[in-house]
Amino acid sequence: WTGSVPLVPITSMARAFRDAHVVLLANWINDGKSTESSSVRETCYQGADIDKMVSVEITETNLKKQIRAIHAENPNVIVLVLARYADTRMTIYVNERTLPQVKALNDAVKARLQDEPNTFFLDLDFPLNENIFQSLSKVHPNCRGDKVMATDVINKLYELKVLSRGLDLAASDTCLGSSDCANLDLACCQRSALCYVVNGTTCAPYGPGIQ
Repeated sequence: WTGSVPLVPITSMARAFRDAHVVLLANWINDGKSTESSSVRETCYQGADIDKMVSVEITETNLKKQIRAIHAENPNVIVLVLARYADTRMTIYVNERTLPQVKALNDAVKARLQDEPNTFFLDLDFPLNENIFQSLSKVHPNCRGDKVMATDVINKLYELKVLSRGLDLAASDTCLGSSDCANLDLACCQRSALCYVVNGTTCAPYGPGIQ
């Protein structure tokens, strides 16, 4: 569904990306969610009994069509496929209850794409029990979530040697949800969703943005 925005043919999209170094695809993340809508199930799936994991077949087909069209124009383009982020709880928090289902979905899509050349799946985690989603445009990450995603993209591009310089990042399991910004070292500060580095010297709190 695109609303009033017309669909862009895959061939036109691929030509537009011909001279790109990197393409980030995140357009599959609603495939699984669409199976939970009764109207979509009736209209798109003709009432078939389909669940999130079955929707991986659709995701695989669509992503491979896009990736292969891009590489037909330029096989050197690096394609990053962004993981589906977590569901929400109380609007602004990560829903821990459904994390196993989200992980299973991401793992399945990642496995389906592992043999595609110059294509890499970008894993994504948000801190728990922190304000990480928007309250106005619901289910979408706020500024903190965007910071996490941008940091992960930069880090992946550095790992792939697309970027010659990367970020000095501490481990996510200890720093992603750290909020004591004034007492963090800069590596932990840069990894945290709740802090940011000011002028390369100090660590300050990073808010969720204005809703």
